[in-house]
Amino acid sequence: MHDLTIGDEILIMMHPERFLLETLSGPYKVLRRFGSSAYELDIPRDLGINPVFSVEDLTRSRTSTGPQ
Repeated sequence: MHDLTIGDEILIMMHPERFLLETLSGPYKVLRRFGSSAYELDIPRDLGINPVFSVEDLTRSRTSTGPQ
């Protein structure tokens, strides 16, 4: 899923061994891209987690307009 662009709507796949939160409701918009494998999302700051996620933790939302 390296074809994300700014504004795409993305869901975060939660991995219990890496995230303390059980769920993050979404989708969240892509704000920035860092290299080929990390993206900053517009998650709420009050969650207290870094808004930059590896592409491995992301999946495209069904409402996104990009390629599936």
